[in-house]
Amino acid sequence: MRKIVIVCFCLSLFFMTGFASNVLAQDSLRFIIKPLEVDYAGDFKEGMAMIKKNNKWGFIDIRGKIIIEPLYDRVRDFKGGIAIVQKDGKYGILDKKGNLIADIQYDEIEGYSEGLALFKKNGKLGFLDEHGHEVIHTELSYNLSSFSEGLAAFKTNSETGYMDKSGEVVLTLSNSFFVHSFKDGVAQISDGRKIGLIDTSGNVIIEPQYDLMTAFDDNGLSQSVKDGTLRFIDKTGQEMISTFPYTGSYGFSEGMAPVHKNGVWGFIDLAGEEVIPLQYKHAFKFRNGVAQVKKKGENGEVWGVVDKNGKEIIPPQFYNIRPEYFNNFSEGLEPVEMRTQTGGATTSKWGYIDRTGKLIIQTEKPMEYGYILDAYGFSEGLARVQMNHGWGYIANPLETPADWAKTEVSDAISLNLIPDDIRYGYNQSINRADFCKLVIHLLAVKKAKSIDDILNENGKKLNKPVFNDTDDIAILAANALGIVEGKDDNAFDPDGSISRQEAAVMLEKAFKIIGTATPKTVISFADKEDIAPWAIHAVDWVTSIEDMTNRSKVMGNSDENNFNPNGSFTKQQAFITVKRLYNAIK
Repeated sequence: MRKIVIVCFCLSLFFMTGFASNVLAQDSLRFIIKPLEVDYAGDFKEGMAMIKKNNKWGFIDIRGKIIIEPLYDRVRDFKGGIAIVQKDGKYGILDKKGNLIADIQYDEIEGYSEGLALFKKNGKLGFLDEHGHEVIHTELSYNLSSFSEGLAAFKTNSETGYMDKSGEVVLTLSNSFFVHSFKDGVAQISDGRKIGLIDTSGNVIIEPQYDLMTAFDDNGLSQSVKDGTLRFIDKTGQEMISTFPYTGSYGFSEGMAPVHKNGVWGFIDLAGEEVIPLQYKHAFKFRNGVAQVKKKGENGEVWGVVDKNGKEIIPPQFYNIRPEYFNNFSEGLEPVEMRTQTGGATTSKWGYIDRTGKLIIQTEKPMEYGYILDAYGFSEGLARVQMNHGWGYIANPLETPADWAKTEVSDAISLNLIPDDIRYGYNQSINRADFCKLVIHLLAVKKAKSIDDILNENGKKLNKPVFNDTDDIAILAANALGIVEGKDDNAFDPDGSISRQEAAVMLEKAFKIIGTATPKTVISFADKEDIAPWAIHAVDWVTSIEDMTNRSKVMGNSDENNFNPNGSFTKQQAFITVKRLYNAIK
């Protein structure tokens, strides 16, 4: 078994005292966040992931730091910068700093839909906006839906219909109907026994006649049951597939639907023709041109992947392919569980495969942090894995810099200029915290000293209470050295984006601590009037000095001789800029 090397991020070329890292490395298996001592960890959504510890829920950020302490009985993922939480039987809403934008006082809060969330308080229903304000109040206690296509369905003892986002009733129907939310211009209605369909004007398109009607799928079809027979209808009620000799289906996606009969699965097309014969123990919908299928193998049932031609592009061979979480290679890789039997013993291990079935990430047991018990798909560039001692997050090895950036990013990595725990998401905008970490790491590598030594030789000390929204050591060090300042109200905004002119100012200030460089000709940019007065000197400086290995400017124009001072700065651009500055300094 190969040895796992623990890589410590301490701001020194020789890994002296400094910052503890969340990174370890083993071939293609690279942890961005080392296993945390928590009971559960969720996927990252909007840069935040839910965690469970001691039966309470909170959130971590992409650095693995607990941002919102586990205090809540239930939480939901962040969406639009806010998350719904529950405590002591009541619900409220948090922002990403853990501040309550809606107090924990509600009996229920549904998820946000079209900017509004359905709530119940003191037995009455209403709606909250994304600022936590109660914008619609009703006297209803039940029978009110979330908004969809600008309308919310409701029913009272005397009235049935839809209200708009001002709370005004804009459509009424016979009170004998029960109504549902609109989707793609239609909504189901029921007379209590049968189901039909209306349009947004309230016109009945299909009279109530079906016993079951699913939502219309991506191909505009609904599975509907009438007189005990399953069929597919369109939004006009026309039966598109009326002869259906199967027991059931998951519905259409990408022009094909998995169907089953007598416990055997295959696929049909929109004409109802069986295009992939019934042969599988189970099958799921197509997404991104592929679908998961299950067959009986020598040692039990195994999973694989087929394309639309029925070709098994990944022959069934895996014990578990996580069908309930399968993202159909949306980020290039999917987790699989492999089991082998020797004698009477069963051995299990997880890995990650690409669309061809090639094993890209292999795991060995035991590892430095124990066994991998479970693995999940990638979300926002990271995949969560459950160890026997906590949960961690690994990087996607398929994620690489853009072609134009590969050579210089590779050079930056070989020079040890990029901390491992930010070496992913190359095309994403770099945030203020990670840029601080990158610049401070540059100082330590170039001077071959720890950050403590650099602070001491400059007569500086960390001022830990300086910001009210972060205690990150790299940020505090950058502030102590005069490289970066905060924003208003003693806030730093660590997750905020950094503009190109802000990056230029930080690089110039860092340069003054490191060494000297010889400026060349100053570039006159077409958008020079857009550069802030406080950034002009720094922009002139970073665009006039060169990387001595390739004669590239530390920062150049973004397009057509524009500097684009307020434009965002991607990670790969930041990595290259730091590498060029490293090679420009004498």
